[in-house]
Amino acid sequence: MNIDAVSQHVELCLRHLMENLDMRALLALTHRHAPAGQAALDLIMPILTEKTELRWPVLHNAFPSPRLTIDLFAASSAALVGVDPWTERGIEVAITHVSDSLRAPREQLDRLLQSVILQHTTPLQLAAVMHVLGKKRCLARLERVEAAFHRAQMIG
Repeated sequence: MNIDAVSQHVELCLRHLMENLDMRALLALTHRHAPAGQAALDLIMPILTEKTELRWPVLHNAFPSPRLTIDLFAASSAALVGVDPWTERGIEVAITHVSDSLRAPREQLDRLLQSVILQHTTPLQLAAVMHVLGKKRCLARLERVEAAFHRAQMIG
């Protein structure tokens, strides 16, 4: 085993965590929600991964009406695309607008967006985590789940 190659591999992975995924900022968000160490990592690990299974029961339990869920996906995508600059406040305003315009309970919309964009429900502030993840990553996750949800509605 080439020690230099292993060291370089580790260095590149750590750099990716710190720069591309902004691990430092995500860990800072866990400060009041989990003790340092494994508990803090447990909160953010699902957020970091791009390849998770969709949690259909969470979508169904948040909004049992497929039509409302589809409307919320479309309205959320449209509202979030318009957030510029991508700030916590801008994200918060966009989500509130979607909730108000569709008369959807804010807590349910937050749960839906958490499970779709953050990969699980979490005590971390939705807008703060979305800000750290970045607009491109959040919209891509939302679009991926929205498309899968549409496909699932065509079954049976």
